[in-house]
Amino acid sequence: MFRLRNNLTLKLFSFSFFGRNHACSCYFSSRRASCLKPLLFTALLLMMPTLSCCGSNLPKLSKDKPVGINIWHHYLGEQKVSFDNLVAEFNSTVGAESGITVKAFSMDNTGDIHARLLASANREPGSSEFPEIATAYPSTAYTLYNMGMLVPFDKYMTKQELDKYVPSFIEEGRLTEDSGCIIFPISKSTEILYINYTFYKQFLDEYNQANSSKKLDEDMLNTFEGILETAAAYFEWTDAKTPGIPNDGKALFGLDAASNFAIVSYKQLNSDFFIVNSDNTGEIDLNNPTMKTIWDSYVAPMIKGHFGAYSFYRSEDAQTGDLLMYIGSTAGASFFPKAVTFPDNIKHNIELKVMPYPSFEKGKKIAVQQGAGAIISKSTPEKEYASVVFLKWLTEPERNIDFVLRTGYLPVTNEAIEILRQKLPEYKSDNINENVVKVLECTLGMMDTHEFYTYKPFKASDDLRYSFEDKLVSFTGSARNEFVESLPDNVSVDRFADEYINDQLYDQFITEVRHEVLKVK
Repeated sequence: MFRLRNNLTLKLFSFSFFGRNHACSCYFSSRRASCLKPLLFTALLLMMPTLSCCGSNLPKLSKDKPVGINIWHHYLGEQKVSFDNLVAEFNSTVGAESGITVKAFSMDNTGDIHARLLASANREPGSSEFPEIATAYPSTAYTLYNMGMLVPFDKYMTKQELDKYVPSFIEEGRLTEDSGCIIFPISKSTEILYINYTFYKQFLDEYNQANSSKKLDEDMLNTFEGILETAAAYFEWTDAKTPGIPNDGKALFGLDAASNFAIVSYKQLNSDFFIVNSDNTGEIDLNNPTMKTIWDSYVAPMIKGHFGAYSFYRSEDAQTGDLLMYIGSTAGASFFPKAVTFPDNIKHNIELKVMPYPSFEKGKKIAVQQGAGAIISKSTPEKEYASVVFLKWLTEPERNIDFVLRTGYLPVTNEAIEILRQKLPEYKSDNINENVVKVLECTLGMMDTHEFYTYKPFKASDDLRYSFEDKLVSFTGSARNEFVESLPDNVSVDRFADEYINDQLYDQFITEVRHEVLKVK
């Protein structure tokens, strides 16, 4: 609302530069409104450069002069099939009419794309030509943006168009205060608790029958404290199955991304894992008491064998029965096994149960917000605009819902979320992976109960993050091996752990992180 002189108030002032008709409607609370026509005309002229940048100045596309768009993406398996089908649909419909042809190239993972994009941006020998579109995480986008390689979506999309998307997803894409939206949401995810409910329920029933004074229940899995207690009980229960072999209990739980656990734990407990310096470099807040909480809640149970990690992904550990539950990405919904395959090749069908991301008893309900978005490179106005046309089409509710139903990714528009909330029960009867449906039901609920968190990238933020994860995993693995080798046959795991997992070992871990990760001499 504009306030003009003589208390004349412009109550409605709206116009559109999209479509053929440019409309302007005004209402004034004054008999002398007509006298303001010259002033209003001047105001319009002043505002035109800002508001018309995404309208009448948009590049012209024509099927007579087709534009080729290459996209590098990280989708594999069912995700790749679904994405390729959508690309084919676009090329045969909107693309054919508009003169846009999209070619999709699948990479091994986002790390592969990161390396290839940087190689291309630096024009390294043998590198491929920089694509018009790529899927990327914020740290990759941040590096490329600072190299002047990327175009903000605000250049071709209005605020109203961007407002159709989940606000936190758009905000994640605004890498700096003045960058605009550099990363466009197409495949966002969070983490949830995956449970082999068939085997877990068997354990729960048998354990509670044998321990009337100490009952376990499913609600305990809503907190990390409860998971720790359940994991200790499961180790004890499985150990008792082989009385002739001491201390051979099995792990219950695992994490796909230990760094996610660390970062989110800090946030749940009201602090930040990373400290960002004035020069936009970062470090880890090692002096925060939450680091000791991470030690007690992850490192210690890993050393004792209550938690485990045996394969590249925890879904693989679930398939072999080595773990009954794990925290992993919602995008991994289709990878959760339908059966456990034992070493003798005997299979046992299992049922999946999913629960929201756990929190600490004194912590907030916060889960990670993750998933690569789309970036567009600086090229010609026609190619930049064509890239935006494709990505807008890709994320329209109908296609967005089709994609998430087949992959487990989160819907990215507000409209798609509401449609899914209303119609998800109907999709259960369709030819949709039931595990994906369960995951979507859970995550839609989390959108009401949890805050999704992601940190803003800084210089070499991913390098620091993954270096910490590597140290956390390697230190834990080495300590676990030493613990097992040193464990006397006649001493219980818990008794020996009280002696082995001490303050000295924790201080050693912190020292190694400080020297090897933070490079502090």
